[in-house]
Amino acid sequence: WQYHTAARKQDALRVYDLAAELAPTNQEVQKRRAVIAAGPTRPSPDAIAELQRKARAAPNDFRAHQELAYALARLRGFDEELQLWNDYLTNNPEDGQAYLERSGTYFYLGRNKEAWTDARTACSLGISEGCVRAKQVEPALGK
Repeated sequence: WQYHTAARKQDALRVYDLAAELAPTNQEVQKRRAVIAAGPTRPSPDAIAELQRKARAAPNDFRAHQELAYALARLRGFDEELQLWNDYLTNNPEDGQAYLERSGTYFYLGRNKEAWTDARTACSLGISEGCVRAKQVEPALGK
């Protein structure tokens, strides 16, 4: 959190990603990471447009896509967010963190089977948070 308060966003996210891997069920870690990635306020249309430009200019930059995805989520733009992750994963099919993010998007869209599949994929790519999320979604699938 000290990195965040010192305006060192990338360092803060790096540390919170590590914290999430070490404590994937810690809700405070999840919430703080989301605030850092998305910012504390509802994004304006101009802010969304700028984030979209950044993501298009860097198709392999996970952080640029994550920042846009979290901003879209704040606006409940889950369909746009899903398309963003689909496009990113087309170019980066081995990015476990991106599968984890898309899993969350599927979950918010009520698509539990896809959420579970992506969480399992993230888990298989070494993202422990994906393993935990897959287990959390399993009951909704009758598993």
